[in-house]
Amino acid sequence: MPEEVDCLELGILTKWEMFDALVNVVFKIIIELNWRDFFPTFKWVPNKSLEDKIKDIEKRQTLIIKSFIKEQHKRLQNQSNVCN
Repeated sequence: MPEEVDCLELGILTKWEMFDALVNVVFKIIIELNWRDFFPTFKWVPNKSLEDKIKDIEKRQTLIIKSFIKEQHKRLQNQSNVCN
């Protein structure tokens, strides 16, 4: 895992910021109480705030993973140029 990754929309992220975005935040969402869990008959009612948090987390994680992939492509390109 690289020490830092330059993510276009998020800026430069350290490995601990990436770890937080990819792992810790997910656990925080899992632990968060969902009032619909206590009232099963209301499962059909949308929980907009929770859904928005999950969408934001997914967007951030996608940006970080895309940055990882770009960084890896650059490293592979540099390695193939050095070998030739």
